[in-house]
Amino acid sequence: MNEDNLIKLSDNPYHRPIYCRKCGGVLVFTGGGTYKCEDCDAVEYDDWGKVREYLYKYPNANALDIEQAIGIPRKTVNMLLREGKILTTSANAFLRCEICGTPISSGRYCNNCEHKYHENIEKAARVKLHKSENIHGSLSAPQTGDTGRIRYER
Repeated sequence: MNEDNLIKLSDNPYHRPIYCRKCGGVLVFTGGGTYKCEDCDAVEYDDWGKVREYLYKYPNANALDIEQAIGIPRKTVNMLLREGKILTTSANAFLRCEICGTPISSGRYCNNCEHKYHENIEKAARVKLHKSENIHGSLSAPQTGDTGRIRYER
């Protein structure tokens, strides 16, 4: 498989730049949607980096402002919010918790629902672990003096 096919197969929802526009060198990811050319040190951004940089300059911008100013679709901005890559600063955030409907600044769940979600996973894991710890050996007939419970031998 050649390099062009690998690039086409890769998931690229944020329009990740691959080659430097100045010299054609390979762009290396440096974090936060930022890429640096390994040949000429030029810096380029994917959609996430462009939105992030725009929000540094205009922290109160909304998705429509971003779309009009830098051409990143509102759908992409919403995806960045849902993934927690950017936050809203407005008091009336348009994102809502998928469980309880509370307004949130990023992600899918409010802190309370996310906490409950993780508690439920941990509780289920403890129950499963506890059940597997109580099963030892093979089934035997109840012994004299038992309280009617089935007894498992080790």
